[in-house]
Amino acid sequence: MSIAAKRAVVDEFGEVERQFQLWRPPAQPVNPHAKRYAELEAEILTWSPDLPAAEGEVIRGKRYQVSISARGWQSVVTAAVRRAAFGVMEAVKDCDPFAFFNVSISDMKAQCGSDFVKVHVKKAQTGPRTISVVAIASVPLKKTA
Repeated sequence: MSIAAKRAVVDEFGEVERQFQLWRPPAQPVNPHAKRYAELEAEILTWSPDLPAAEGEVIRGKRYQVSISARGWQSVVTAAVRRAAFGVMEAVKDCDPFAFFNVSISDMKAQCGSDFVKVHVKKAQTGPRTISVVAIASVPLKKTA
């Protein structure tokens, strides 16, 4: 996609985002801008597939600027880690491991200790990116007669 086309999409996204924020429920039951907002957001997020996870990006249009964040952090809890956590929980007399159908990280910290979590649960910057829009030029108001 050309730079001019990206700028046009950024400006359209900024305008749709502005209209999305101005919408109020009593007028219409569903925000009429939600679908286009989601489409443009998904398109913008595909522009930099090779961008390193720790880096963000700023794309400028004529009237709006879009900031794409670095990827969020996620903790990866594998089946092997869950089995190990259940084993540790079984060793504790007052803890029924089956009371925790899905072992959360906070449960693991509480029952197995934070050292267990540090060793077994790996954190990776694989979370989603977020987009924020900033107006860089004012939107002219239409004059009424």
